[in-house]
Amino acid sequence: MRVKYEEMLLHEFREAVKNVPVAYLPCGLLEWHSSHLPLGIDGLKIEELGRRIAEVFGGVVFPPIYVGAPGFTGYEGTITYRPATVQQVYAETFGELIKVGFKVIVAIGGHYGRGQKGSLLAAAEVHKDKNAAIWVLNEADVVESEGISGDHAGPWETSMGIELCGDLVDMQRFVPGKQELNRYEVPKRDDGMECEYRQSDFIIERDLRTELDHEVIRKQVALVAERIGKHALVLLASIKGK
Repeated sequence: MRVKYEEMLLHEFREAVKNVPVAYLPCGLLEWHSSHLPLGIDGLKIEELGRRIAEVFGGVVFPPIYVGAPGFTGYEGTITYRPATVQQVYAETFGELIKVGFKVIVAIGGHYGRGQKGSLLAAAEVHKDKNAAIWVLNEADVVESEGISGDHAGPWETSMGIELCGDLVDMQRFVPGKQELNRYEVPKRDDGMECEYRQSDFIIERDLRTELDHEVIRKQVALVAERIGKHALVLLASIKGK
C-alpha cells in the first residue's frame, strides 16, 4: 500500500482516507544549511519521517510545502515568505485536506522559529470549529523530555539528515567553526524579523564529522516517529468519538 499522496491511485486514496484519515504534512523552507546539508532539508527530512510513520501507523504523507517564514533571509540560497503569506497558504491547505476527507492533519515543521510555527498555528486556528484536529509541531518537540531541541545545521538537524536524507548529506564538506557563507542585501520591512538581517558569523563549534553516533541517531529518529504516530492515532480516536 502506497503512503505518498502524489503516488496514489484513486482506489488507494479512497482506502487510506477510509481506514486512517491522517495527513502528514512536511512544512519547510528552502534555506542555507551550511555546506554539508541540502537547501531543502527542512522538507526532505520530514517527508521521509512521515513516510516511515505512515507505513507503521497508517495515514498519508504529502510532498513538502516550501512556503516558509523567515528564516535567515539574507543567507545564500534562502527563499522566504512573509508570515502573512505563510499563514494564508497553510490555512487554505488545511482546508483542502479537510475537504478531501482527512480528520487529523499533522503539520510537522522541519523549519524552526517563531515566525513559521506562529503562522501555522494561526492557520490552524481558522479551522478550529471543524470536525478535524490539526497538530502543529516541530519534530524535535516530541523528544524535548530527552533534552533534545531543534537547531540549524547543528547536531540535531545533521543527525536527522544523516538518517533521513542519505546521500544528500555530505559530511566531508563540513568544517567546524565559522561557516562559509555569502549574504544578500535584504530590504527592511515592517513585518521583518531579526534573523533576516543577521550579520554575525554562523559558528558550529562541534566537529559533526566525528561526534555523531549513528546508532544513537537511528534510535532517536525511531522514537520521534513512534511518538508522532501514536499521538496522531490518539487525535483520530478523539475526533471519531465526537
